[in-house]
Amino acid sequence: LGHRILAPGGRGQQRGRRSSSEQGAADGGVGRKSVIGAVGHGRFGRPPQREAVGVRKPRWSPRPDARARPTFQSGNGPMALPRTRRGRAGSIGVRLRSASAPRPTMTAVSPLVPAPAPLLLRRASRLATLDAADGGREIADASLGLRGGAIEWRGPHAERPPALADEARLRGRVIEAAGLLLLPGLVNTHHHMFQTLTRALPGAQDAGLFAWLRAHYPVWAQLTPEMLAVSTQLAAAELLLSGVTTSSDHAYLFPNGCTLDDTLHAVEPTGLRFHAARGSMSVGESAGGLPPDAVVEREDAILADCERLIARWHDPAPLAMRRIVLAPCSPFSVSPGLMRDSAALARRHPGVHLHTHLAENQHDIDYTRVRFVCTPD
Repeated sequence: LGHRILAPGGRGQQRGRRSSSEQGAADGGVGRKSVIGAVGHGRFGRPPQREAVGVRKPRWSPRPDARARPTFQSGNGPMALPRTRRGRAGSIGVRLRSASAPRPTMTAVSPLVPAPAPLLLRRASRLATLDAADGGREIADASLGLRGGAIEWRGPHAERPPALADEARLRGRVIEAAGLLLLPGLVNTHHHMFQTLTRALPGAQDAGLFAWLRAHYPVWAQLTPEMLAVSTQLAAAELLLSGVTTSSDHAYLFPNGCTLDDTLHAVEPTGLRFHAARGSMSVGESAGGLPPDAVVEREDAILADCERLIARWHDPAPLAMRRIVLAPCSPFSVSPGLMRDSAALARRHPGVHLHTHLAENQHDIDYTRVRFVCTPD
């Protein structure tokens, strides 16, 4: 868990790690999943950097040449560190992996590793719980203790548990929150991050849904993995700066080698809690659907890719930072069979949800009545 600090009146600073939650507007209780946004004014020192628990240290591979560069052993094999001007090993910059690159193997954390150190946000001017159970009360001169991604304690600063405060000071982190408002992070339940690249397409402005989609389909057909990654990072940054800490993203076109992995790799360094929805379109114009045939996929390939993504990326744990969602796009772009098969696949995997569009406007409703002889509801 992390925190967000914005100083809108000064030099909009951000301190600490950004992360996200699934708390939502009505969830702020002790021990629940949460991230707290802190909004206000002031300057805060950067907390001391600590080594993360369970992170492996580099293992240097011996070489007969004394001047040879050391190599870091990862799940992808040895990787040479770049030389600096003086010929010594430099640092490695973070870069996006391609969808086909294998992910490094992770080492299990020993059960002897101590519990995560707490984070204490101290003496905020106001803490808004937004918790329906207590009427959404606001606490003045409030402090908040977090540990391992969950709220451990909250309340008036004068009532803070001495043990929590001492542990945060000695082995955790303390953030002076005077002048700030603490509130739960916002949750965005629907997004199309790849569309951040086509916000002002001529000919599509003020168009109805079907005309708008027909104008964009040929442009989206030119998407590349790099475009998908850049648009995802742009959207994630905009959301975080707006107070969103958890977001879904419904990506439903995968041309030119694009995969949902591109979005997952791109969002990982931002700290956004991410529910990546594997969208799909299988019914093109020639079969009575709306999208061009060039952007639809075979249904067996769609379901196979959904299985692959769940196995590789989905984390059903309560405080998971990433999950996979199955998202057949709409009644006018997928078959009833794919809708049913996607729902059945989601039910077989704990924590995998189903997502779609339905009854977006009158055109959508009319299409459903004509094609399926029923209403969307």
